[in-house]
Amino acid sequence: MNRRAQLESVKEEQEEMNSGSLFEVFVRNTNRGVAASYTSLRDGETVERTLTHVELLQRARALAGWMKQKGFSGKRAIMVFPVGLEFVEAFLACLMANVIAVPVAPVPLTGDSNKVRRMLAIMEDCQPSLVLGVSKSIGNSALFVGRYPQYGNLTWLEVDRFDEWDSLSDLSFDMPSPEAIALLQYTSGSTGMPKGVMLSHRNILSNLQQWDQGLGHDDDSKLVCWVPHYHDLGLLYGILFPMYRCISAYLLPGVAVAQKPSRWLRAISDFKGTHSMGPNFIYGHCCERMTEQECEGLDLSSWRMALNAAEPIRAETVERFTRKFRPFGFDPLAMTAAYGLAEATCIVTGQNWDSPCRILRLSDKELQRNKVRLAGPDETVASLVACGQPLSDTIVKIVDPAGLTECAPDEAGEIWVSGDNVASGYWMRPDESAATFGATLPSVPGKVFLRTGDLGFIHEGEVFTTGRIKDLIIVRGANYYPQDAESLLERAHPGFVHGSCAVFSVLKEGEERVVVVQELTRGHRNGPYEEMFDAIRRAVGAAFDLPVESIALIQPGTTAKTSSGKIQRRQSRQAFLDGSLRLKLTGDFGFASRDLGSLLSGQQLSFGPLAISLPIFDGGRNKANLAAADARYQEAVASHKSKLLLALKEVDDALTEIATNETAVTGRQQALDAARRAIAVAKARQKSGLTNYLDVLESERTMLTIERASLQNRMRALVASVELVRAVGGGWDAGSAVTPGQLE
Repeated sequence: MNRRAQLESVKEEQEEMNSGSLFEVFVRNTNRGVAASYTSLRDGETVERTLTHVELLQRARALAGWMKQKGFSGKRAIMVFPVGLEFVEAFLACLMANVIAVPVAPVPLTGDSNKVRRMLAIMEDCQPSLVLGVSKSIGNSALFVGRYPQYGNLTWLEVDRFDEWDSLSDLSFDMPSPEAIALLQYTSGSTGMPKGVMLSHRNILSNLQQWDQGLGHDDDSKLVCWVPHYHDLGLLYGILFPMYRCISAYLLPGVAVAQKPSRWLRAISDFKGTHSMGPNFIYGHCCERMTEQECEGLDLSSWRMALNAAEPIRAETVERFTRKFRPFGFDPLAMTAAYGLAEATCIVTGQNWDSPCRILRLSDKELQRNKVRLAGPDETVASLVACGQPLSDTIVKIVDPAGLTECAPDEAGEIWVSGDNVASGYWMRPDESAATFGATLPSVPGKVFLRTGDLGFIHEGEVFTTGRIKDLIIVRGANYYPQDAESLLERAHPGFVHGSCAVFSVLKEGEERVVVVQELTRGHRNGPYEEMFDAIRRAVGAAFDLPVESIALIQPGTTAKTSSGKIQRRQSRQAFLDGSLRLKLTGDFGFASRDLGSLLSGQQLSFGPLAISLPIFDGGRNKANLAAADARYQEAVASHKSKLLLALKEVDDALTEIATNETAVTGRQQALDAARRAIAVAKARQKSGLTNYLDVLESERTMLTIERASLQNRMRALVASVELVRAVGGGWDAGSAVTPGQLE
């Protein structure tokens, strides 16, 4: 970069720092004339619509003018949009009109009330005055209001049917205050009920400036985004950052990419995308689901920065993705790790785009004690990926969540964050806001910190995450991170869906016990279950060196996840406790969870449906009795397993018999239907034949009548002739007289 370009860059940065909102930056950049645009791909493959930044500004002005005229400034607008450019127009219009935007996932407004439950909770919390969407998402609003009459006073606007684009596009707008709330960003609810994070215009602009540090953006960058706009990563980086940086963006439906990950990489290849992102699971999906045929012709050489964020990053996934797609032009340096959360607008830390991912291999045993130490040659390893350094003006501290004091450099603790990107609190929740956003540290006077609830540590200036405080499993004082076991479980059996396992603990008899909820593939819905149970117990034992209390194998596609694909362990735990999991089979292995003290107590112990009574031991010193008890236990387990297998066989036999009977009944039913049809045909034919026969008889009767009449006429003529002969010549006596009646 030459001196002039450097001066221009510095000048632009100073202007942005003096700006109070993204709206100001976008208007200034657009007035300079830019060629950037947004393009939506309807099914992840076909271009549906393209909108330049100039056209976007014009249409957003008109929509904002309508909002302002209707008096919605300062009020909340629920935004119910599928993927498309209408959302981009509407969101920018909200910024311009000083309307607080509240994006939510589009769900059917009628039908299954469970699907609309989250949106109803958000509406109840934020009390909107306006609902924005398109005809596809809110066209049946009348039916929704009929079911939920408390929202009868809301105004509903279908943006795709808005017809005042030209008449309102010339209105002027006041620039919003930097401290005014621009957005209520509702948390995904991975560990609790959704809460509205209050983000100001300053929060958003500060975070967008951070996105532009070290990630390799320039004027020719092209961003490909499939992460939904109602998720912080999709909204801030996928939608708003292209406005801020004046670059083009290509938007794909998240559902289309989840169903067929090749659509994502194909879009990067076809449109020469330079930047794209996604949670760790999508990189795993590309490795597992993309066939050789789908990879043919891919050219990923333009992909400069592949952001991996929004959930814990697995070293194994990074290595697999790099290995699989390097032959198609993917640069290993492109994989870029970052860390962030909605309460800090979005991004908090990130590595430089041209630096390799840093993987730290630690002693798993020490990490369970919150100690950070490199693993020795014979130790179990916990491989963690660095999430980069804190971005500008952001302070990150590692704090003991119990003592609320800063941790030593070799200790793991809760991640605390301070900076202009941190929100002011949760909407209408002052107590929770004070607890989460009002933390202080004596070592950093004058600063207020956000308690993230995430666990991690800082090593050589980079942040590493290890889990969530509320997800942490603590057994006998040792810490166990669920993701350690989950990463092993997804590879433990071919019947397990990757990234669809929840490991958590439940309290039983005063002790935390491990529970595993694992989703099955469609091809393994019917087992082999015993093999699966064994695989799970081995994987958890390898990760935790702990037994498993219970295992729940659940139906395909039913794992509780957030919109970004994070496992919702608390929801899975609650579903396990209240019995609402969609189960295929469950196994209770409670006996194996008991420690030696339980064995020596002489009490009855439970192993699923069987119970074993053990004799009282003399302080554990009677090894013979203990061995005998163990033998009895093994015998009982073997017997139980045999009975279970026998029961499963009986079930299979019964199902086979039912299927055979169903086939026989179906055959008999088909034969009966055929007979009925034959009888009907025969009856029809018989009826038709009888009708024809009657017609013939009637015809013959008519002919006979005609012949009889003719014969009578001839008889009359003959009588007349006889009488004439008698009159002329005689020769007939009286006894030979013939009458017409006799002749007849």
